[in-house]
Order: sequence, then C-alpha cells, then structure tokens
Amino acid sequence: MKRKDIVNIPKIGKEPRGTNNKYWIKDKGINKLVKYNSDIYPDLDVMESLASDILKKIKIDCVNVELGYNSDIKQNCCIIDSFLLKDCEVLYEIDIDWPEREIKDINREIEMSFGRVFGIFYKLCSEEELKQLIKQYIRKTLGDIIIGNEDGKLKNTGLIFNEETHRYRLTPNFDNGLAFHSYIFGQSNEPICYIGNQGFTSNEVLTYILNNKYDDVSDIIDSFNDFMENDYIQLIDTYQPVLEPQKYHYIIKHLDWIKYNIDTLLPKNHKAR
Repeated sequence: MKRKDIVNIPKIGKEPRGTNNKYWIKDKGINKLVKYNSDIYPDLDVMESLASDILKKIKIDCVNVELGYNSDIKQNCCIIDSFLLKDCEVLYEIDIDWPEREIKDINREIEMSFGRVFGIFYKLCSEEELKQLIKQYIRKTLGDIIIGNEDGKLKNTGLIFNEETHRYRLTPNFDNGLAFHSYIFGQSNEPICYIGNQGFTSNEVLTYILNNKYDDVSDIIDSFNDFMENDYIQLIDTYQPVLEPQKYHYIIKHLDWIKYNIDTLLPKNHKAR
C-alpha cells in the first residue's frame, strides 16, 4: 500500500498523552498527529487506517488517517488529521475516575453506564446540545463494536468546545490502533465494548442499542448492511498485503459476526431497509 514519507515535514510539537512514540506535524496547513508502531502493536498504523475507512463507509464520524513512513529512521507510522478544525476550538477531556462495577443485571448496568456519560454532558451543555451529544455517543459506541475497538474508554472520548459559539460537539471516533486486535489469537475471548469506563461484551451492548436506541443508528445499520453486501471484502483486500493472514481472516470473520448478530437481534418491526 502507498505510504507518505514524512521525513521532510516539520514537527510542530510533542503529544504527551499515551505510550506510543508520537508528535504533531503541519502538512498542507493541517495539524496532523504522527503515531509510530511499537513491538507490542506492530500493525497499529494499519488498524488506524482500516478502522477509519470502515467507519467512513458506514457514516460514523471519524478522524482521517493516512499510512506513513519515515525514511530517515525506516519506521512505519500513521498520520491522523487533528479533529480541531478551527483556532477557536479546544478539546475538553472528560475522563474521570470510574472504577468498573460488578455486573448483575446487564440491561440495567448498560443503561446506567450510558446515563453516567450523559450526566457528564448534562453538566456542560444546553438541552438542545445534550440531545445531539447523546445521539453522537450512541453512534460512536456502535462504531466501536463494528471495528472491534478494545480501547473505547473515556480517555478516548472528549468534547470539542467552540470558544466563539460556546457550543460543544463530541470528538469524532479516534485512537483506533487496537481495532480488530483479535482478542489474543487462539483464545475464545468475546470482544469487549466500553461505555464510559465500564466494559461489557460487544454482543450485550449491540443488543441493547438495537432494542432501545435503534432510531439513533438506523442509518448506520442500513449503511453497514450495504457495505457488507457490496464492498467490504474489496476494502479489506486492499489491506491484505500489509496484514498477517491470521489477522486478515479474523477481520472478515468479525465483520460477518457483527452482520449475523444485527440480522438476528434486530426486532422485526425495525428490520433494516
């Protein structure tokens, strides 16, 4: 796959968050984050790019990602556009101390976890903004399920505040280097989805969203079904040269599993168009 050599693009600052080697550059007037692979996550760049492509296909707001290469140090990386689109926009981080609870009643715990996240929004936003943020967060959560994102905690969710309009919007889906992480090959671990900082199985959260929040995601379900019926193999095949065979087959299996669960779980009166 084509990669962009970043060796001559000037750095404009370090990124202190996270553990991977990363820093900011300015390319064609846009601030972009460079993230390098590591020994632990050797395909982080590919997963970031593939996740972005899939989420865009199914109409979920996501950062733009390019595959990159530093010819000076001979290392692969990815190049991610900043989601702050104007000088008047600032990131408001909402990560809080939120220990995971013992889960007894799944639906109640999922509803309570969504409620805790929405409560954070409520403290900051108008009633009109709150409705939009709730919808955006539910859609982001469904996106995490579809791409198998293991790292969708509050640290990877934020609000963008516009200092001119005094309005908030949710950050797009970002930091997807652990997408399709395969949950340790050879083991039967079921994919996990986080709501806030509480982990549930992806199937539990998918079931809840389809039964309780379908109107917020109906267009995503339609787009996902269209993607699966037409071009998902074609898209994944473009990445096949840079994927281990085991990972390639896992990704296809995971998406097929999501499609099967949606078809099975979707109530009859909400069948996708």
